[in-house]
Amino acid sequence: MNKTRISLLWLLAIVALLGYVTIAVHEVPENLSNISLVTDQEIATTSIVLMIFAVLSLTLKGKINRLTNIVAGSIFGLLAFIVLVDGVTVNINGFYNLMMSAFVISMVLVVWFARKMPKLQT
Repeated sequence: MNKTRISLLWLLAIVALLGYVTIAVHEVPENLSNISLVTDQEIATTSIVLMIFAVLSLTLKGKINRLTNIVAGSIFGLLAFIVLVDGVTVNINGFYNLMMSAFVISMVLVVWFARKMPKLQT
């Protein structure tokens, strides 16, 4: 059950990332050079890596799965939080900040559920 939940949270992070980019491009085109994670290459690379972690969370077993989700979720959560702070400094009223907040929350939940996962779960 936790594996499925964590995998869905990785996929939710992709949706939040795509929503962030879509809203940011239309909301503040004049400040686009000041906002992180809006180029096509950055979006594609990040989405592919997130998809890989979604698949890995379903296929890896036991301690490796738990450790992978904790480490990767922490790294992506920290990076997403930095992007969120960057977005807030550019435009505090931007709706795209809500989508990046959803990304950060999904990464916090990935780490939370991975920590709650039994160490010997298969």
